[in-house]
Amino acid sequence: MAPKAKSRTSAGAKRKYDDEKDVSSSGSGSGSGSGSGSGSELSEYEYDNSDDGYDDFPSKSKKTKKTNGDVSPTKSKAKTKSTKQEAKSKVQDSPSNNKKKSQDSPKSNKKSKPSAADIKSRIKSTNPKALLEYLLSDDALDYANPAPERGYGEVDWAKHTSPSDPKTAPEPKPKPTASKKEKAKAENTHSSLLPEGYIRYPHSDMTPFQILTSSLLLSKPLSHKLGIRTISTLLNPPFEFGKFDVLLKADEERIREGLWKARTQHKEKTSVQLLELAQGVRGLNGEGEEDSLGGIKRAIEALGNDEEKAQKRVGDMLSTIKGIGPIGVSIFLRRIQSQWNEVYPYVDQRCLSAAKSIGLVDDKAGAKEMAKLVGDDSKQLVKLLDTLIGLDLEKKLDDVVERYT
Repeated sequence: MAPKAKSRTSAGAKRKYDDEKDVSSSGSGSGSGSGSGSGSELSEYEYDNSDDGYDDFPSKSKKTKKTNGDVSPTKSKAKTKSTKQEAKSKVQDSPSNNKKKSQDSPKSNKKSKPSAADIKSRIKSTNPKALLEYLLSDDALDYANPAPERGYGEVDWAKHTSPSDPKTAPEPKPKPTASKKEKAKAENTHSSLLPEGYIRYPHSDMTPFQILTSSLLLSKPLSHKLGIRTISTLLNPPFEFGKFDVLLKADEERIREGLWKARTQHKEKTSVQLLELAQGVRGLNGEGEEDSLGGIKRAIEALGNDEEKAQKRVGDMLSTIKGIGPIGVSIFLRRIQSQWNEVYPYVDQRCLSAAKSIGLVDDKAGAKEMAKLVGDDSKQLVKLLDTLIGLDLEKKLDDVVERYT
């Protein structure tokens, strides 16, 4: 019996893990992206479709019968021509040429960057005064930052399995099927129905340390809703990691347990960074003033009334803490300015661009012009920015603007 022909296999599948690999967050504004979108918590597969040298498996060539006698010049010429064409065809169909064709072909699988003509400009409001009034309302803040779902399916690891050992723990289970009654209960998260003292981002008043903890979590490449749910889970009982003493005493297993309960992503990396956050805050502030970040506050009080220098000093100090990058600093400054007048007014680039694109301010406006919209009220400015960034991340901003055009 003839041996079986060995088959050639294409390039294998590459496996990507959201939690295991570091994912650098990029862009401005909130990383829950704030700003960024998030993939599935389960492992994904990206198939490499690169050419392995064959369009198809190689076929066996047919044997031709040998002929006796000389071949006529005409047949010889035709055979030579055919051989040349075949050789030329092989060169054209070689892997390198196929790859080049694939890149040059309009039918290529790779998506090309959209041109300026392909990008539709955002609709500008013809009634910016009415639009601003709505954006400063509680209804707009709720619409932009919906309360996280509660009631079922939060814990996603199997019984008798600890999340402390992710290598042996099973993959997270999908959210369980719920009845209509259970779904209605879970979705019914109006602020008036939340427990007293419940911390809800961005609605609740928060300590500077809670704002900093939230900024670290939102700077991860998570969806907006997932970022808010992570904050709600970690800052409220039973975890309460928004209190410095609680986070300082927590070990990595306890922090990871909270992250698993939040059904969030990047749990391994974030658990380590939360531990380092507590140590970093202790190094920047005196004993007993960690929750108020008193050491950082004193550093900017000495700078006088120069908000730009104060913003830079805060950024320089916070950047010494692992896990706090430019996006985390931006989120922190956006929220803390209602408590620290030294850094007011502050508007991050994403919020400013959104305000310009919908006609709230002109194209040359900056943070001071945004502050004038709200009568130089720092709390109102923070509320406006929280609503703008939420609507933008939730892809609801254009729908809201259309009501006032």
